[in-house]
Amino acid sequence: MNAWTVVLAGGIGSRFWPLSSPAQPKQLLPLVDSTPMLVDTLARMAELAPAERTLILTNASLVDAVRILAPQVPASNVIAEPRPAGTAAALAWAAHEITRRGGGDALLYCVHADWAIGDVPTYQATLRAAGAAALAHHALVTIGVVPTRPDPGFGYIQPGAKLNGTAACAVEAFVEKPDAATASRYMAEHYLWNSGNFVFRADVMLEEIARFEPEMAELRDQRASRGCGDEQLAPRLQHASDLLQRQQLVRKVLDDFLEHDEIDAVGRDRQGRLQIDELR
Repeated sequence: MNAWTVVLAGGIGSRFWPLSSPAQPKQLLPLVDSTPMLVDTLARMAELAPAERTLILTNASLVDAVRILAPQVPASNVIAEPRPAGTAAALAWAAHEITRRGGGDALLYCVHADWAIGDVPTYQATLRAAGAAALAHHALVTIGVVPTRPDPGFGYIQPGAKLNGTAACAVEAFVEKPDAATASRYMAEHYLWNSGNFVFRADVMLEEIARFEPEMAELRDQRASRGCGDEQLAPRLQHASDLLQRQQLVRKVLDDFLEHDEIDAVGRDRQGRLQIDELR
């Protein structure tokens, strides 16, 4: 399979100041164990795609530091974003760049560099299932996490009808961070936390952009021909859900792994699994 990993490794180090900083944001720090979070991310994603098919998108100021932490990844695969432009713009650029390098049939596993995973094998199996759904349904796919509490600090996904042949379902709606009462209702109604993991074929993402945002697709092609990035896509591609809500998305989720990108405290539950609480 022509599978690629895309690691989103931007950030300005504001969440954990003064521990983190613009020069040392949390993805470059060993916050969970003795290994920087980016290094942990690359290690668990190595089971899905090799280093030569791993693309890391980061801030221009962090390129050198990322290359030092990830010597197994070709230097040309560590790409500086022109400026912070949100997840959707980064995914669009990654799809374009990987199509150029590896073909439109490439399957992209898009993950964040600064999350802690409690159960790595389950996480990897879930990503593979998401990949199968993406290929079977020609779909943009995301992974929802079964909530463990009614938390207003996360975005939520309302799952819809089951998709044939996969452990997946359509998405009825993406909703931004709710108030506490609404979060309780969402949990009671079996909504999912929006993990921000995305899996899709590169050409499917580009087709969706061309279909729903043709002006952005034309601008992207013009800028790419001049060797420029997608920074001008940012004003209309701030949220990945703007595109993804029009597509069928996966609900292959298990609560045996936890993913939180805002870490406050690390402890162990009675089974000894890592538990991560969100920073307040």
